[in-house]
Amino acid sequence: MLSYLVIMFAVCWLPIRVFFLVVIFNKQMIDFKTTLEYHIYVFAFFGAHFLAMFNSCVNPIVYCFVSKNFRDDFWEIMAKTRLKIFRKTPQNPLNRKPIESTEL
Repeated sequence: MLSYLVIMFAVCWLPIRVFFLVVIFNKQMIDFKTTLEYHIYVFAFFGAHFLAMFNSCVNPIVYCFVSKNFRDDFWEIMAKTRLKIFRKTPQNPLNRKPIESTEL
């Protein structure tokens, strides 16, 4: 499972790191001569940034599908939570009697 996480981390974060390195070491890249160059730069930045942030969305999916222990524990917690939600308590509004008088 760790290898999946490392691969996903590299795939998601490598483009933005390469983008920043290219911009730092190639100052001519941010000297736009046309609007097309500017649009390509912006598209590349936001595409790489999206991939980097997408890593946070992918991690739970990788945990869920790869780790059997995680899946088992997740369903156990969900079952316990479901039981607590539907348990009948004396404070349930359906069990209360209406107030008949309000004397002080």
